[in-house]
Amino acid sequence: RSRAYTWSWSKYSSARSTNRLACLVSEYMAGRDEEMRVFYRDLWATEARHANLFVDLALEYFDHDQVYARLQELTRAEAEIVQALPWRASLH
Repeated sequence: RSRAYTWSWSKYSSARSTNRLACLVSEYMAGRDEEMRVFYRDLWATEARHANLFVDLALEYFDHDQVYARLQELTRAEAEIVQALPWRASLH
C-alpha cells in the first residue's frame, strides 16, 4: 500500500508543477525572450511525461480504482490546504 501512496503523491506533485509551468509559458513568457520561452515549454513537456510515468508505474502494481482513489484523496487534501494559503505563483 505505501508504494501506491508514494507513486500517487509523486504523480500529483509533478502534475502541479506541470500546471505552474504551463502558466509560466503562456502568461509570463509571452512576448519575452524566445529562447527562455522554449526552455520552459520543454521543461513543461518533460514534467508532464514525468507525472504520467508515476501513474503508469502505480497501475503496474495496483488496481486502477485504488490508484485513482488515492489521487482523488490527494486532490481533496490539496484543495483544503490551498484554500487556506494566500495566492502567489511559485514553482518547486
